[in-house]
This record gives sequence, C-alpha cells and structure tokens, in this order.
Amino acid sequence: MILKWLFDRIIAFFGLLFLWPVLLVVAIMVKVKMSGGPAFFVQKRVGKGGKLFDCHKFRTMTVNHNGSTVSVAGDSRITPFGAILRHYKLDELPDIFFKEYLPGNIFEFDYFDELRKFDSQYLGHTHSEIIRNIKLVFRCDEEDIIDFRNVSEGMTNTSFIFKIDGVDYIYRHPGDGTESIINRRNEKKSLIKAKEAGVDPTYIYADVNEGWKISVFIPEFREPDYESFEDSKKILAVLRKLHKADITADYGMKPWEDALDMEKLLEKKDPVCFVQYENLKNRIGQLYKMTLGDGVEKCFCHGDTYKPNWMIRPDGSVILIDWEYSGYSDPGIDVGYYVVDAMYDFDKAEEFIKEYLQEEYNETTRFHYMAYVAIIAYYWFVWAMYRESCGADMGEALENWRDMAVKYAEYLLR
Repeated sequence: MILKWLFDRIIAFFGLLFLWPVLLVVAIMVKVKMSGGPAFFVQKRVGKGGKLFDCHKFRTMTVNHNGSTVSVAGDSRITPFGAILRHYKLDELPDIFFKEYLPGNIFEFDYFDELRKFDSQYLGHTHSEIIRNIKLVFRCDEEDIIDFRNVSEGMTNTSFIFKIDGVDYIYRHPGDGTESIINRRNEKKSLIKAKEAGVDPTYIYADVNEGWKISVFIPEFREPDYESFEDSKKILAVLRKLHKADITADYGMKPWEDALDMEKLLEKKDPVCFVQYENLKNRIGQLYKMTLGDGVEKCFCHGDTYKPNWMIRPDGSVILIDWEYSGYSDPGIDVGYYVVDAMYDFDKAEEFIKEYLQEEYNETTRFHYMAYVAIIAYYWFVWAMYRESCGADMGEALENWRDMAVKYAEYLLR
C-alpha cells in the first residue's frame, strides 16, 4: 500500500511538471483568442440522484448568450478556437487538477435510455433544448423518447436518432456558421415542395428560427456506387423528375455570386486569403459568363447532390434528402456536383451528362453542364474555406473541390 501511494504521487508530480506549461499556454490563448471572458469555465453538473458537482474546463464558447446550457458539436456559440480545444479534448485538462474522481464515480453511456436506467431522476435534473423540441413536435413525454443517440457530424450539421412509438426519427442540429450562408425559411419551403413532389417523403418539421429539423429516419438503404452506371441512371431519373416538376421558387443557389459573397465574409477575417486563387477565380468567372444566355433554363434544384444525400432502398426506390441549398437555380448545379463528388474524369463526366440530357444533348448543352462541374466545384471550395474559418475541419474535401475546379476549368478553356 505504501509503495502504491508513493508511486501514484511520483507519477502525479511528473505529470504536473509536464502539463502545467500546456495549461498555461492554453489559458493565455483562450484569453487572447476569446477576449472578454475568463479562461476557465465552471459549471454545475448533475450526478446520480441529482447530486451536483463542479466541472472545470477551459472556456470554449462566447460569454454573452441566452442559449441552452447544453451544447453539441457545431453549436454556433462555440468559437473557432474553442472548436479546436474541443476537438483535441484540451478543454478538459483543468478538471484533472481541480477535481479528483474516485473509482466508480464516472460512467459512460451510448444511449439516452441507458442513462435513464442508471438514474431514473436524471430527466428531472437536466435541461435540453433538443429534448424540449422533440416533445413540442410530437406532444409526448420525455419517457416516450428512447434510443436517443448521436449519429454523426456531417459537413454542415450534427444529427441524432431517436425513437417514438416504434418509429425512428432523425433530429438535425445546425452547424456553426451556417446561419450566415443558409436561409432556413427557404429550406422549409423546399422540404414541403420536395415532399409534395414525391422526391423526399421524410420531412416532419423544421424550425426556421433556430435551424433544427426532424425527419423520418430511413434505416435500410445504401448510398449510390459512383462506379455503377445503373446507379447513375437511378440518380439521374430522380433529377430529371425534380427538374421537370412544376415547382417555382423566388430563391435559389447562385454558385458564382454566392461564392463571391462568401469570399467577402472570409476576407473580413483574412484580407489576403484569396490572393493565391485569383487566377482560378478569373477562370471560373469566365466559364460562368460563357454559360449565360445559352438556352439552358432554370428549374427547381436540390443544390447538394453528393453521395450522403442519396438513399437507394432495397426495393430500388430512391430518396433525395437535405434541402438546405435548394431553390430555383441552374440544373447544372445538381448534375455538376454529383460529378465533382464522384471525381469523374472527363469521359465519365460526359457519359453521365449525356445520360441526363438524353435527346437534349448537343454541343451547347454539353459545354454548359461541363462548365458547371467547374463552377460548382469552385463554390464548394470557397464554402469549405468559410467553414474552416468557423472552426470546422473539412479534411481532404477542400482540396478535392479545388482540384476539380482547376482541372475542369483548364480542360474547358484550353
């Protein structure tokens, strides 16, 4: 026992020597990067039976807000530097020194109802906007919401699955910075239109002020295989149905103009961030001008046709979800982005475009849709730069979009 006591304290001593400089640097960075508030954040947390304890962390959120005490990945109150601290778990370092947890005091749960079984009083001790919203939509009690769990953090949002009366639903929580680039009121209009058109039957409810949405969860489906021409034909049949539907809207994506607007938002943070991309920007602008007045008419479009938004069900039916970027736009957006995400070479892109156009395929329409591969790739490249400026990690997607924009612009303007 004496040896263990001595060993524990020696290890703790050297641990302190190693971590104190890290704590000091992070604390200073918090004060510099997120001025106007303390470096540390102390919050009462609820333990078993409603017993409260103090939790100490580095501050990762803005100081003045009226939101919930509960936060999730993508919460707009999380600062860009705070997102980095959370990603690497550095915000949790202070609790190592401020609080000693005895064995058996910390438990981890994968599902919301597992927590209920552990502590039947838990729901009475906590406050969650997400649970509150679900209760309001379904007019149910908290005990009716089961299997509540995080699905994944997507490029724009974070999602959760839950079950009520044997039916699975999915709750979308909006990501950080999306309020500047997505009109949630227009998104709701599109969700209703898509459901009426039979393209997306999953919509249940959307809140236009806070950005959250509830849909029916589809458990059995697969994403399209980019190398399968049969899958391509299924996807293109849905796009033709959508583009020919009698749907109008007074809003819609304008990829060239929208990219310029996002560039301005970026330049407020870093005035020289686009200097190195000036040549690419000029080429994309040139392609955009060449597509104007070529006879390709606008229609109702989805705007975000990458693989995760397609569901091919076991019976072969196809559902297109996620309508944040939809509206009355150029159909080249939908066709082009699928090509971009698949990273098709020129031959495969032309085969895909020809299948979509069918009898309308000619040199003019071919150029139009090939040009929109470059245009929409550039749009998503700028979008990714903006999202990273808000603290998101876009990974290799940013480089892929940039490379596709460069590749197709050079090919068409050679």
